[in-house]
Amino acid sequence: MKVAILLLAHKNKAQLERLLSLLDHEDVDVYVHLDKKCNFEPQDIDSPTKVTFTDKRYDVGLFEFSMVDAEFELINTAKRNGDYKYFILMSGQCYPLDRIDRIVSYLDAHYPEPFIEIIAPTEHNYVKKNFKHVYILKRFKLKTYDFLKKHFSFKGYRVLRYIPGGFVFAVSTLKELFVKSPKRRLEKMGYSVYCGSQWWILPDHIIEKAESAYNDKAFCKAVSDTFSCDETFFQTVIMNHQKECGVELDSDNNFVNRKWFYIFDGGHPITLTKSQADQIKESGMLFARKFDIDVDSKVLDEIDCNIKTLE
Repeated sequence: MKVAILLLAHKNKAQLERLLSLLDHEDVDVYVHLDKKCNFEPQDIDSPTKVTFTDKRYDVGLFEFSMVDAEFELINTAKRNGDYKYFILMSGQCYPLDRIDRIVSYLDAHYPEPFIEIIAPTEHNYVKKNFKHVYILKRFKLKTYDFLKKHFSFKGYRVLRYIPGGFVFAVSTLKELFVKSPKRRLEKMGYSVYCGSQWWILPDHIIEKAESAYNDKAFCKAVSDTFSCDETFFQTVIMNHQKECGVELDSDNNFVNRKWFYIFDGGHPITLTKSQADQIKESGMLFARKFDIDVDSKVLDEIDCNIKTLE
């Protein structure tokens, strides 16, 4: 069974090369999208694993639709080059927790099961808020917040953030006078709205459905106005084809079948260190994120040792 690994990378050449060295397998092809902001080029990568880089590179922004564009650039590049049963979306800050041959065998035994997190909206979770308003100028808001955090005290940041935050809110509110909320637009198209982790392992038939949705301009425009496009697109598409995709919801109307270990703090995954090594080892997951060798490379050494002990 052929597997395509779709890898989004934006920094840290040495860490990317370390990751790629673990993905070498005769039934695995690796495709990499290097962000336009990346400070190195495809020809700079030294890897024993054969890698195909996307021709087109996006300047990807957090929560922006550019993330989805980069993902489909990877999907399209992979489909032009091979016929795959599974597609694995991961970042340059992910890391496998098992040997690649065992991961491929696991997927072969479970095809065509999807491995993804799908969370339904409730009164209290972020999913409902994700679709409630039109969110624009996301990059401006995040960059401004980062600038304020860097140059002002915590108290100063807490006060000053209302200036860019208020501006973005005002512009978004103005747009809502002419454009309905993403939720209302998507529901009018027949979609139920869902969110979940960006990282997934999906079979070929679900990727085909996602491609159809990506070619639907109205659907993409509605998703682009959500708060986090990257955590919205695939979950909403899958739930529009729930039975065909083999998704059975739990008692909370969620589908949690992810294969990534991560720890959230304040809505974002923390950078994992050696202090979480035991949790990572006992997780039973196929991958983990996120790592940064400039923060702690010993945790990756520990994972490598665990992988070598596997039979």
